[in-house]
Amino acid sequence: MMPRLIHVILPALVATSFAFADVDLTTLPERQECHLVIYSAVNLTVVRDRRLIPLAKGPSSIEFTWADTMITRDSVRLRAVDRPDQVRILQATYPPNRTNTLLWDVLAERAGDYLTEASYFTHGLFWRPQYRIVANDDESKLRIVAAFEIENHSGEDYENAQLQLVSGDVKYVTALPGGGRGLPRAQEQVAFDHWGYDALGELTNRGLIAGYGAGAFKGDRAMNRYEFGQALGRALQNRDLEQQMRVDPQLRKNVERLAQEFAPEAASNLAYMGIPQVQVTQGVDAYLFGRRKGEEAEADEDFDARRRLSLGARGPAPTPPAEAPPVTPEALGQSYIYEIGGRHEMKDDWRVRFSALEAAASPCRVLHKFDPALYRSRVRKFYVVTNDRTSGLGAAPLASGEAYVLRARTDTGLTPVIVSRLPYAPVGAEAELDVGFDVLVLAERKRMDYKKVALSFDSYGRVKGWDTEEDFQIEVRNRSEKPIAIELHEHQDGDYELTSETAFERVDKNTVKFALEIPSHETRIIKFHVLKHFGKNAKG
Repeated sequence: MMPRLIHVILPALVATSFAFADVDLTTLPERQECHLVIYSAVNLTVVRDRRLIPLAKGPSSIEFTWADTMITRDSVRLRAVDRPDQVRILQATYPPNRTNTLLWDVLAERAGDYLTEASYFTHGLFWRPQYRIVANDDESKLRIVAAFEIENHSGEDYENAQLQLVSGDVKYVTALPGGGRGLPRAQEQVAFDHWGYDALGELTNRGLIAGYGAGAFKGDRAMNRYEFGQALGRALQNRDLEQQMRVDPQLRKNVERLAQEFAPEAASNLAYMGIPQVQVTQGVDAYLFGRRKGEEAEADEDFDARRRLSLGARGPAPTPPAEAPPVTPEALGQSYIYEIGGRHEMKDDWRVRFSALEAAASPCRVLHKFDPALYRSRVRKFYVVTNDRTSGLGAAPLASGEAYVLRARTDTGLTPVIVSRLPYAPVGAEAELDVGFDVLVLAERKRMDYKKVALSFDSYGRVKGWDTEEDFQIEVRNRSEKPIAIELHEHQDGDYELTSETAFERVDKNTVKFALEIPSHETRIIKFHVLKHFGKNAKG
């Protein structure tokens, strides 16, 4: 049920002063139009609510209430859209003993109906891209269908709404210096020495947090609680987490401790991804059980039905329009706006889906990656597609979103592969879609030799510097029926020199990459030598 947001108190006419009588308008003015700007990076929506409000000549009061909604109190503003020169807002007050209420005293030069706009921040509205990606039998083409799904759990119904969806990071001020209510708890920074940085670092090193590389949580900058919840939410979505927790009690202890500390923030992020918040707040085991039940529904070929099962019922799903409204993208600095054409009804506890794009046959290349820091001894497989016109894409950046990946095999038909996440891809850039481990490609890294050399001493005979020399090899076996392209990532730190007869590319200071092409049923071995300098021998 939609709460009453606005009503008008009409004045008793007094010639010499502003005396306001408690005479309420008996009917809520109808909403003329509504504009929602929903940000994907944070739980934030900017609302502009326009209504035609009758005002008598002289002073009147406009009362705004938001009981049972998630509106941010200090963000509420009012303005006259038409004839602003004839309406003055004298003051805004929060009446005593009345919570969730704001009273504007206004002065109208003439009696009449005035189009007014109440704008504010609210929470509980979420949008996310969803992709259904089908690879053909030889994995050379992808059929990509994208939809934007919007959920409303704000406590307010929004009818006749224009929708804009913003992807990318957003920063907003929640308090003025020297006063105000302070930062919401989710925006509070977590101290550099907090144990959570090490716990998240362990999860990234295990490859359990999608979108974060090894060493992403070294405490180089302070993170807020929302960012901790976002990282934890991604870890809880990883299908390998449960298996690793079974064999590593310390990992389970760290994850449970993170879940206890950052449960509200993780629950908010999981709600953004479509996971009922009650699951994570009831504990890690309850969440993982709920996720398994959702994954069991993935065998169903009907995409919408599978999605409803995995999300859990949250309210009636409206019938989609016969013709999908257009989705128009617009650039906005480092963010992107997707505007949904037309006007739409967004009732509380409803979920609505809009078609975003469809590419029938996007060229695809298959890439394998071996990175012991992320995947240990296993090889990961990726579908790589370019976001350009040649691929049937390229009209806008691809927003990061959940991807249901299937494969159309000639012998068994449509087969589920994995529930993954398509990363953000600007126009013209490649997107690498993780489709899981490939059991037909094996890789093994071995240290073949180690020695300590070039010892240096001080005047007392104490060791002040030394070098180490290590020889490594990586053996890759392709047991599949097709040739493969594979990247081998090697990580080293400190002052080191890496040499190899095999060509390699330096990715960053601590990472090099070998790129190989391996025919079907063949094996390749690369060897490299690492010289490291320590103590007085190290540069700088």
